[in-house]
Amino acid sequence: MPVTLPPPPPTASVRILPTVAAASLKVNLQASSQAAPQEQTRTPLQKHVDFFDRNSDGLTTVPETYAGLRALGMGVAPAAGASVVINAGLAHKTGAPWYSLTVHNDQIAASKHDSDTDVYDAQGNFDAGKFEQMWEKNDSNHDGWLSGTEIQGMLDRNAETKAGKVAASAEFKLLNQLAGQPGPDGTRSLSRERMEKLYDGTLFYQIANERASQG
Repeated sequence: MPVTLPPPPPTASVRILPTVAAASLKVNLQASSQAAPQEQTRTPLQKHVDFFDRNSDGLTTVPETYAGLRALGMGVAPAAGASVVINAGLAHKTGAPWYSLTVHNDQIAASKHDSDTDVYDAQGNFDAGKFEQMWEKNDSNHDGWLSGTEIQGMLDRNAETKAGKVAASAEFKLLNQLAGQPGPDGTRSLSRERMEKLYDGTLFYQIANERASQG
């Protein structure tokens, strides 16, 4: 004679579901923690240069720098010339052999030079205190923007060597070209918001996304 077993008590599902949900949550958290370390361990300076590493292999070639500059709105010919100059200036300092123009992104802090703002420390981390000092000292009219005149004044004050000043001047000229906007005085200027995003490593991603969304 077949034996009919009684159904499980209704509370069983109550006990099981939280266990399943907890297990699922644990798996999701573990997956997130495994995916996050690479992002978490990148310094702001590394994140900044990683924008140009189009295949995310830790190396930035001349064609990748060119592609990044084009994504930021630079024309074909200027981007072609600038990509060679940029990589030539950074590659060897970051550990590339003499015959290579490939930038090693992990070692980008080694490319720091004198006469810069020192907002990045020696390891490539963002120094918020130095940023505030830079802004207070150079935003002379306190309008929240650095005009071309104010940028030039900053470069003159920061100059330590001729080579360092030339490098810093080239960097800010390129930055103003790529990220500058019409300021309160009508000239191409850099806003405080964009300068903060530059130093936290997110500015170029923002500009490229804005341009992509505009078609």
